[in-house]
Amino acid sequence: MATLDLIRRLGLENEVLLTSKASPAARNRYIYYPDHLVRMPGPGQSLSEIIASFLSEPIYRGILPGALVEFLQPPKHLDDESVGSFLRRRFPSQVADNIVSAVLHGIYAGDIERLSAKSLLSPLWFLESAFGSISRGVATNWLQKRLMVQHKDLDFLQSINSSWHDKNGMMHEGLAKFREILDSSVYTFRAGIEQLSMALEDELRAASNVTIRCNTQAKFAQLREREGSQKVEILFHATSGESRQNSANQLQREAFDYVLSSSSQIPLPQSDSSTVHLRKDVLTPASTTVMVVNLHYTSPSLLPVNGFGYLLPRSIPFSQNPERALGVVFDSDATQGQDTAPGTKLTVMLGGHWWRDWPSYPDEQDGLRMARAVLERHLGIRDEPDAWMATLQPNCIPQYEVGWTKSLKEVSKLLTDEFKGRLRVAGAAFQGVSVNDCVRSAYIAAECITKDQKGTGLENVEADWVQIPKPQ
Repeated sequence: MATLDLIRRLGLENEVLLTSKASPAARNRYIYYPDHLVRMPGPGQSLSEIIASFLSEPIYRGILPGALVEFLQPPKHLDDESVGSFLRRRFPSQVADNIVSAVLHGIYAGDIERLSAKSLLSPLWFLESAFGSISRGVATNWLQKRLMVQHKDLDFLQSINSSWHDKNGMMHEGLAKFREILDSSVYTFRAGIEQLSMALEDELRAASNVTIRCNTQAKFAQLREREGSQKVEILFHATSGESRQNSANQLQREAFDYVLSSSSQIPLPQSDSSTVHLRKDVLTPASTTVMVVNLHYTSPSLLPVNGFGYLLPRSIPFSQNPERALGVVFDSDATQGQDTAPGTKLTVMLGGHWWRDWPSYPDEQDGLRMARAVLERHLGIRDEPDAWMATLQPNCIPQYEVGWTKSLKEVSKLLTDEFKGRLRVAGAAFQGVSVNDCVRSAYIAAECITKDQKGTGLENVEADWVQIPKPQ
């Protein structure tokens, strides 16, 4: 909802491209296992088709009998554990190795043996704690017609809903486009997802009360008394370009009522205090490096199937994935309406946690070669692409590893001690890696600052789930 509200405020409604829930991209999503594409259960499949797939596909072997008796597995009351460990306690190992590892490759490019179950599988973690079993909790909520919602989201959703609906609960006129977006499978923009950030930048640059400084690092921050009130003083360092050339002194100080940091590098006091020198992994989360290879082919009919694309689990043989690919998106199916020329457009994602210990990364030509090898082996595509681009994204996706919630509590205490609620954090490094997560955390932070509410942005790192009646 926060992203939709931003789209509305920026006037981008007519730039949105929708993927219908009835489209092949919405209905056909695949995992490659062990040597072929397997369509995941979903809309458009009959019950008999789903049952036949569960009985015949090796990816599901052993899952159904074990999943049906999940409620017999005793609960454990732990501070945290890995996604892999948690799922293997509750379900057959194939759930973690064949399916969830593939899904988390697509979201985090991460390793289920390191990622935090408490942080990433928060609803399931809650159900085991509250009901002793995931399946028992799901069944109870279904029978009682209740939904699970995080307590911190209730006020947030109410705030947005009040600006979208009248006192009778009817959506304001002129918002019909947003009904379509809410009813779609996924959405993007005519110029790609970057169109959202570019429109936001244009809006900010046009505002008289906004200054944007490029090539400038916030090195240190300190809480100081200024004119009878507390302010956060930032020491800026112009690193290159125009900011450096126009500055007689590359180091500049400026004081602010509030600071919002959306970077993993939080500006901290220049101090030898042991409080400030927390472990590096607390203040800077681990991250993965991904190479993204985009390819376009003249032929519009290269794909053996239509759909959104496919993901690769950790359990497939090395011979089927020596390049350590994470997944492939069928862009010409998933984001129709962006291109003016016909053809087949694909995105191959490589690396992630698989490349953690690699001494060096592939260059662009290596990336192209590896992507083409993946496509030939998995999809039988041997054509030469007429256009391609390979981009290495270093340390691009934060990894919320085991103990992440505890780490965030330490960061929150540090920020409270040092800045008394005048420095907040938001963004992917702390509050979710998706676009929606980032916009939502920034939305909440901005709303708190405008109301002069002090805090760190990390007060609710422990997911406080509540159960509410389903809307009629």
